[in-house]
Amino acid sequence: MQNFVCPSCRRLIAAPTAPGTLVRCPLCQARVVVPTTEGAADAPPPPTVLGPPSMVSYAHYEGPAQSQGLATASLVIGLVGLVGILFMPALLLSILAVIFGAIAMSRAKRDPKRYGGRGVAIAGLSTGVTALVLGPMVIALVLFPALGRARELSKRTVCAANLRGVAQAMYVYAMSDRNSAFPPDLNTLVRNGLITPKQLQCPTAAPGTKCYYYVPGYTVNSAPSAVLIYEDPLTHQGEGGNTLYQDGHVTFEQGVKFNNIVSANKGKAN
Repeated sequence: MQNFVCPSCRRLIAAPTAPGTLVRCPLCQARVVVPTTEGAADAPPPPTVLGPPSMVSYAHYEGPAQSQGLATASLVIGLVGLVGILFMPALLLSILAVIFGAIAMSRAKRDPKRYGGRGVAIAGLSTGVTALVLGPMVIALVLFPALGRARELSKRTVCAANLRGVAQAMYVYAMSDRNSAFPPDLNTLVRNGLITPKQLQCPTAAPGTKCYYYVPGYTVNSAPSAVLIYEDPLTHQGEGGNTLYQDGHVTFEQGVKFNNIVSANKGKAN
């Protein structure tokens, strides 16, 4: 059996005859000579079956990543400043948030392909400005009442010091009195040069207001618990008043006790 390729139709023919014999191609009916073994063609390789064309995917080039570092830092620092609004370091951070936010917005506007996060920068700038505006207001609301209270307590201390000075002057006056009695009124101490008019004026009261009530009739031998001087109940917004006792000590009495002192003693305003 001899296999060779038909020169006319280029198809493979199987010829049972010897080389050199004239045969007819069963496919194209052409008359061909069976070639020698050396001239016989090898069987062609089987055809390659190709599938449907595949879609070639190409990676989308997005360019370099956008930088959002300053914008993010502005937002984070602004939030820290807003949360810690009562603390001075947090307010200083709010200033940095405003600066970083402004720089980040400027960069994003100038080169949006390279610098992103414009919205984040706006948020950071806004929180920083909010903290800077609200911070002083909140601090003022918190500190002003405390400062006012401290100022009131300081004035009470001055009042108490005035009364202790008046008590010393009263004892000096009583030493020269034959009955060891205290003066009939506090103005007597002023006339005798033992105290100044300023010592009879509480810093809390309005200038020229008579804020001390003097209870006359006591001597150095009276009971130590006897009330000699007490303040006008309105001087300290009704919270009470400094009270001078016979033994020379001064106490800021409050509530029911001070009300009982006022009602039980008919003091004279001085």
